[in-house]
Amino acid sequence: MTAVTCRTEYLTARHTWGARGAWIALLAGLIAFLVLGMVDAEPSTRSTIAFAAVAVSLAVAAWGRLGARGAFLLSVADDTVTLGNESERLVEYPTSMLVSVTTRGPAQATSTTGRNLTVAGLKYLVLDFADGSSGVGEQWNFAVVDADPAVRAVLDRLRPRPAAPAPPVSVGAATSAREIVEPVVAARAVRSGDKVDLNKQPGAASTPSTGYDAPSIATAGSDQAAERLWEAAVARHNEILRSYGTYELQPELMLRYPAVTDVTLPPVQDFHDALGDAQALRTERFPADRGVADTYQQKVKLLSRAWVACETNGKRLGTDYLGDDEKAGLDTALKLVDHARGGGSTPQEQASYFRRAHSIVTELRDQGAVHLPPGGVAQLEASARRALR
Repeated sequence: MTAVTCRTEYLTARHTWGARGAWIALLAGLIAFLVLGMVDAEPSTRSTIAFAAVAVSLAVAAWGRLGARGAFLLSVADDTVTLGNESERLVEYPTSMLVSVTTRGPAQATSTTGRNLTVAGLKYLVLDFADGSSGVGEQWNFAVVDADPAVRAVLDRLRPRPAAPAPPVSVGAATSAREIVEPVVAARAVRSGDKVDLNKQPGAASTPSTGYDAPSIATAGSDQAAERLWEAAVARHNEILRSYGTYELQPELMLRYPAVTDVTLPPVQDFHDALGDAQALRTERFPADRGVADTYQQKVKLLSRAWVACETNGKRLGTDYLGDDEKAGLDTALKLVDHARGGGSTPQEQASYFRRAHSIVTELRDQGAVHLPPGGVAQLEASARRALR
């Protein structure tokens, strides 16, 4: 199974001091300008001081902003969990030692050392690892961007969600069996990891191109039926995030179908617009206002259609929309990854294959020739490191 990785970037001391230094220089120049005016200094002197202060402020600000951001990394492979600060140390645990994973926050402060890796204003995962004998041995706090598909993919790997039984529903006179049964079945199947065609209506042929077409929440005959429909919409939303996340996080899919995630293509742009609209209306619990739930469901329907169009277009194009050099570069990188995964190579050779693939895609990305997701590119580098452990 391919490892999944999420990275959370943070501002380093260089960024912080660059911003502070810029403000200090600007403030000092302003004060000097005012003081020189009070003592009737020459206008040319005042102008020179003001210009110098602005120049120093801009230079210090640029120095701070041009520094590379720090990053926390969390990677989950078949039987290991690797996490830590990329610039300091990465720690690896067997997956069997993971006791629990919970989400908390947002964090009140930024911490970049030890096992407390948080960013002010962001939520964070609390990961408890057993000490090998009894109880919890070590606890990590790991900052995450809640809307990042990579985070959801990592959480799915860390804590798979079993199917949960639906609460009992009373069927009122105005509630049809279809209104209740269909969304419950859909929600259960998606949560259990089975593939469900949410486009399919009873007695009708499957039509994937139409996306997700469940009955409307607004017309549900009872609050219970409306909630089941909302749960099905949330399940479809999660399914789309997982599907898109595989193209962002798995190097093979990223290299074979770059058009699925290339944000310069209209279908991908439409998908991201629809994703943002649905994400903005998503709530942790069924909304008290059924109108809000119905609006969210309609956005998920649009998101589903946009995703089907995005994936279909991306798989149809593959790399054919790119220039010959870009196509050749991605093909070479894909072959290198296949060699590394194929077995028969030493760890050093596997790491070399991954590094060469990473070098190729990084060069293409930096040239602006190909728009690749950062998560998939980071996976190549992470795979090279894992090969040597």
